[in-house]
Amino acid sequence: AFVPNTGRGIQGATSHCLGQNFAKMFEINFENEKGEKGMVWQNSWAYTTRS
Repeated sequence: AFVPNTGRGIQGATSHCLGQNFAKMFEINFENEKGEKGMVWQNSWAYTTRS
């Protein structure tokens, strides 16, 4: 939302699809019910008062 008095915007909540970037960097893996290994997919959800 834009705040006219300050000329700034406020942000209430954010979400980001991080994909597999951090999983590859930090080797975050999982094993499924068939015993196959894979890299996790990550999301980030946050509430912020940043302006």
